[in-house]
Amino acid sequence: MAHIFISYSRDDIDFARYLCALLEREGFQIWMDEVQINPGVKWFKEIEQAIQTCAAFIPIMSPSAYESEWVEREILLAESTKKPIFPVLLSGNAWTRLANIQYEDMRQGLHARLSSRFMDGLRKYCLSKGVELTIQHGDITAFEADVIVLKHAQKFLGLDMQVAMQLHEQGVSFKDMSPEPDSYRLVASHDTVQAQQILFIGTTELQSLDYEQIRQLGENALATLAEAAPETRHLAMTIHGPGFGLDESESLRYQIAGFLDALHNGQYPAQLERISIIEFRESRLTHLQAVIEVLFADTPYAKALPDGAGFFLNPVHTGAAESMTDSQPANTKPSVYVIMSLNAATEDLFYYGIQQTAHAHGLLCEQIEASDLTDDVILQLRQRIEGATVVIADLTDAEPATYLQLGYAWGRKRPAILIAHDQAGVQLRCLRYTSIKHLETLLRAELDDFRANGVI
Repeated sequence: MAHIFISYSRDDIDFARYLCALLEREGFQIWMDEVQINPGVKWFKEIEQAIQTCAAFIPIMSPSAYESEWVEREILLAESTKKPIFPVLLSGNAWTRLANIQYEDMRQGLHARLSSRFMDGLRKYCLSKGVELTIQHGDITAFEADVIVLKHAQKFLGLDMQVAMQLHEQGVSFKDMSPEPDSYRLVASHDTVQAQQILFIGTTELQSLDYEQIRQLGENALATLAEAAPETRHLAMTIHGPGFGLDESESLRYQIAGFLDALHNGQYPAQLERISIIEFRESRLTHLQAVIEVLFADTPYAKALPDGAGFFLNPVHTGAAESMTDSQPANTKPSVYVIMSLNAATEDLFYYGIQQTAHAHGLLCEQIEASDLTDDVILQLRQRIEGATVVIADLTDAEPATYLQLGYAWGRKRPAILIAHDQAGVQLRCLRYTSIKHLETLLRAELDDFRANGVI
């Protein structure tokens, strides 16, 4: 929910607090400089930002406010940014400069009540009708949206590199796409993607990104657009985390928790209607959709969309982001690191034979596709293996990268479970499976033994 800004004279502080309490009881989020400005922050700069991002502006009219230079400045800024203005008359006469706007008569002061007309007007602008959250298959660069959101982990990698190179060819400098951590760059797409604008959000370097920072990324995406592009109706993102080895289900939970944080705090574009998560791999899409269905099951603020592609969220009741994540922080959970090549032939094996079994034992399931062993990929491999509780390596059709990772795991003394199809001809001692169900049974027994022996 976007906030309401209350402009008042210091002489009217008691009434301003009273009005704030009335509105908060009705579910509105209020911004008052008395409680919102942090020590050390330049005063009017903070006020200016609060007015620019508000959904409605309420000036309290009184003789003291009429003489206040600051109230005058705030009204001028609200008018220049075309904010809907809802004057409240506390004492004296209505102001001629606001004569064309119907005011709320509250000259009874601390005994006054808000009219239904006034409340309905505020609800029109402030209480969002809801935001759709969908997970869809596709290429995000070809997806129609107002804005697509990309991370910049202090260098260009993967998708953001692809988009940045295309923008650079259109004359956009790399500097204008390279925000520092906790900063951003918003650029026009120049038809390099279907979206009208591209938001680059700065994060720490890739090897330092964890689940909590993915949550922060989700929150920052909405909060940044609330300030930089409040007219945004539709934004699109990919899931961040699986591309550099994090558990995809946990990454999704934390990214959505970040969205909910922003929605609950009112830090999102006032016109926002839809958030689309775009996934290129159909097999992963199926599993992400299953995860989101579990996340929003029986939650009072989420209603399934008719087409089954996502949920309709009510921002007024989204203060339950903690339910998106377990009581134990993901960064402290034990994990399985999986060494295998993911392709059409092995995806079901990974999802149903390995990932599902790991999750059932309370383990995160992390994996990096290591077809191209760049320095960045090797660094990520080492980090994931060193942090793993258990390593699982599928030696069926193993490639050199498989043995490279396995050798590193042995060198770091990580407990390793070797698996291979029964007809693979692997000479090492392995759990030899004949089907996905058989592998699930074998792995479950092995992980049960590990738990009994205190390994996990």
